[in-house]
Amino acid sequence: MTFRNPYSKLVDIHFDKIDADLMYQGQRLGTKEVSGMFSLLPKNEKTIGNVVLRGQRVLQLINGDEYLEYASEKESGVYKIGVRVRIMFSSKAMLVNGFPLMIEVLFDNLEVPLNFVGEVSSAI
Repeated sequence: MTFRNPYSKLVDIHFDKIDADLMYQGQRLGTKEVSGMFSLLPKNEKTIGNVVLRGQRVLQLINGDEYLEYASEKESGVYKIGVRVRIMFSSKAMLVNGFPLMIEVLFDNLEVPLNFVGEVSSAI
């Protein structure tokens, strides 16, 4: 993930926390803090790479359609997962602090191939 401060002058962006949730069929399997606090001065950027999300939780497949989808994915070895990223940040313009904001971004239907022991079988 790359974060960039596009402003040319006098606006700093302060990131308080960045979290990522691993999702499967609308259920959260795991959460990881991607980054703690950092600041970006105008026209600067920061890249955060190689984030590994892991989750192990009992799934509650409520209806038959969810079970059929799971069985199909298990047979093919490719699972559709989602990653929800929450970014908490604030800005500072000149000497005035902005109020804290939170943005949620959902990357849905990512196809991940898993082998029989539950490990990623190839690079994504």
